[in-house]
Amino acid sequence: MLLALVLAVTVGIAMPIPAYAIGVVAPLDAWPATPQMTATTGNLAGTFSVTAGTNRLLVVLVCDYDSGGSSGQTFTASYGGRTLTQAFLQNDNRRQTWIGYLREADIASRIGDAVTVAVTGTHTQVRGYIASYSGVDQTVPVTAASGVHINNVNNQPIGGPLNVNAGGYGIYGWSGTAGRTRTGDTETYTEHSDVNNPLTFNYGVASKAFAATGTTNPLVTWSGNNRVSVSFITLNPDSYPVPTTTGISPTTKTVGDADFTLTVDGTDFVSGVSVVRLDGADRATTFVSSTQLTAMIPAGDLTTAGDKTITVFTPAPGGGTSNAQILTVDKATPTITWADPSDIVYGTALSSTQLCATASVPGTFVYTPDFGALLLAGNSQTLHVDFTPTDTVNYTNAFNDVTINVNKASLTITADDCGKAYGDTVSFLGTEFTPTGLVGSDNVTSVSLTSTGVGASAAVGTYDIVVSAAVGIGLDNYEITYENGTLTVMARDIAVTADDNGKTYGDSDPALTYQITSGSLVGSDAFTGAIARETGEDVGTYAIQQGTLTLGGNYSLTFIEGVFTVTVRDIEV
Repeated sequence: MLLALVLAVTVGIAMPIPAYAIGVVAPLDAWPATPQMTATTGNLAGTFSVTAGTNRLLVVLVCDYDSGGSSGQTFTASYGGRTLTQAFLQNDNRRQTWIGYLREADIASRIGDAVTVAVTGTHTQVRGYIASYSGVDQTVPVTAASGVHINNVNNQPIGGPLNVNAGGYGIYGWSGTAGRTRTGDTETYTEHSDVNNPLTFNYGVASKAFAATGTTNPLVTWSGNNRVSVSFITLNPDSYPVPTTTGISPTTKTVGDADFTLTVDGTDFVSGVSVVRLDGADRATTFVSSTQLTAMIPAGDLTTAGDKTITVFTPAPGGGTSNAQILTVDKATPTITWADPSDIVYGTALSSTQLCATASVPGTFVYTPDFGALLLAGNSQTLHVDFTPTDTVNYTNAFNDVTINVNKASLTITADDCGKAYGDTVSFLGTEFTPTGLVGSDNVTSVSLTSTGVGASAAVGTYDIVVSAAVGIGLDNYEITYENGTLTVMARDIAVTADDNGKTYGDSDPALTYQITSGSLVGSDAFTGAIARETGEDVGTYAIQQGTLTLGGNYSLTFIEGVFTVTVRDIEV
């Protein structure tokens, strides 16, 4: 990109000249048509603001009547404290042509600075031409084929052959007294001059872009008899150095990162020309200095993991691509989202309600414990998931853990109801209870069962069967509730059969007896009361009945009647 300069100049001491945009010069022939600085006597000065670009600033000054001779006139120019480089000064005792330029290194990244050109010494009729160009720092003047400078020429014509470089620019300036005018040349140059103002002085500048290496024959003819001072130089096109990179920062990023600024360190970077490339593609580059560039790397360059090649490219002429630095884009770690599940109860199989992790990219989840697993009761138990992304090129495997509380399940152990007859004893075995709420293969193998009604002496009635102290598999996972059973002591069945008996009519009744024909008495229990027969003394049969015979509330007495027979009394007559 060429340098654009804005000219703000004063002529003499008083009248300002309107601002003049030097702008882009392509080719160099496109100079302003008239000088940008003029002075009849005294010092000459002009200030130009750098507005953009990196091209060099070229200044050509021509003047007449140097009262000090070859050493009496000096030309200096400065820019931000730097001195303009002098390319060539043609000097005789009256007429001078001076060509100088400001180097690219002096201008680069100095937008807004001012270039001040000052001509000091005793002189008259000075004219200054200022333009930008895109050339190398070439200071060797064009010479004739014989090697002699073509400059202070007193007699016409001025001619070649001249030694030039391909693609270079030829520039010359001339000055002379009234009556001297340039009438032509065989190599057509673009001329910029103001030969009629003032009438007593002829001056100008001309330029040409040479097309071939070797020699050229500019034949310049003049009219009149006075001296003409001419200077030739060539300004070759840019020939940039090949850049070198020494490092980058940062050296690593991660897939999915946002836009970022990459800093590239090295040497031979050219402002406005060198560009940072990622895998051969240009990225928006900012020139910091000849040893540092920055580039905006968009997020779109960070969607694929792997090594990215960072180079700096400076275009021709010269230039080229630097050695490579490596920007490593690491695989991203997926984000696993998985909140701690709500509490569950022992016996709840793990399902998608608990195993519900999600990831920031597609992939596969493997849970430990897996679906369908049963967790033991307990708090803060770890659930683990391993995640394998579908895109294993750009994403790493990931994992996550959550915790879950497993509350104990409810288990009810109920003593089985049972009964017995009064006087019997009961031995409680392991089958005499019922558990409700067991999970899977858990079991209760035994419990403690106690009751006050188990003894033989327990009276008829109901007694609690107390259950406790369960033993079994997996019982730590339960909150156990024990529920009593009922032991019912029932009346003891006993059957009594009256013995048949009898008498002869008129005799006294014998003692009535009976037999226990079913059941038995408990301990020292005994009958009370007595059996009795139906009343009557006549010959016949009478029922032997229970009468007052009883065993109390702990027995259920069944009485089987007997027969009492009154027989005929035998009488001998």
